[in-house]
Amino acid sequence: MFWKAWAPPCCKFFTWLLMLDRLWCADRLQRRGWLNDYFCPLCVRNLESSVHLLWQCPVARTIWAAAAGWHGCAALAPSTWPEGDRSEIYWAHIIDNTQAEHRKRIRSLTMLITWELWLERNRRVFHKKIAAPWAVIQVVRGSLEAWRLAGAKCLQHLFGNPT
Repeated sequence: MFWKAWAPPCCKFFTWLLMLDRLWCADRLQRRGWLNDYFCPLCVRNLESSVHLLWQCPVARTIWAAAAGWHGCAALAPSTWPEGDRSEIYWAHIIDNTQAEHRKRIRSLTMLITWELWLERNRRVFHKKIAAPWAVIQVVRGSLEAWRLAGAKCLQHLFGNPT
């Protein structure tokens, strides 16, 4: 589902690890008896797992909801998602509920948002820098523009058709 989407190789590799549930989140560290911070660095109230961090966390859901307002991205609205314990459930639901002409866009956008949420998590864990959800949305928009300029034609006119 994701290997053919337009995205940098690091994002495709990250998505592959996500789908295999191989991200080094607190739940995985805890199972091995390794030191971890236990709580999700975004909401600081649930055990951090990749599913919680990227799909169920209230902060992540705020970011997804903002992206759902962009042209052709209604399937990104968390209010329409089923409950699930694996990332493939969310990913497949988003793709299946997107119109055919917007699927390439949604695949790339889903990879970008999960990647930026992961980077925000890492900034909080390793650098103790906390950004508000609106700031993360701005980073996503900036990355979208960079991806578009790098050749992601599927991301053209994401914020509406030019006049």
